[in-house]
Amino acid sequence: MPIRVTLNRQIGVIEVNAHGDLLRSEMEEANVEILRIYREKGINKILGDATKVEKAPSTADSFEVWSEFPREFRHAIVLRVSDPTGENASFIENVGVNRGQNMRVFETREDAIRWLLEE
Repeated sequence: MPIRVTLNRQIGVIEVNAHGDLLRSEMEEANVEILRIYREKGINKILGDATKVEKAPSTADSFEVWSEFPREFRHAIVLRVSDPTGENASFIENVGVNRGQNMRVFETREDAIRWLLEE
């Protein structure tokens, strides 16, 4: 599966690493695991690394899938902004925020983690 979901106990976040060509169904499967970890551990911070994604579902499909998350989730998504998969980074962030999600898009993992861990 091109999406791996893990619990990073050291920093207390759910890590989602994606690569290759993603399908909506694969995103939905990853959400099941994310929500399981959330219910079991109470962790609502997601660090998504999409820097190795070649092709992603449409923005509309992605937001439909992400709408399953409770509003208290905090999403930090790392994209290659200079790459075609990240060219809509600010649009993705704006749509997410406008839909009530607490999310930001970053170019580096370090910046994303820093934001996630802010209180």
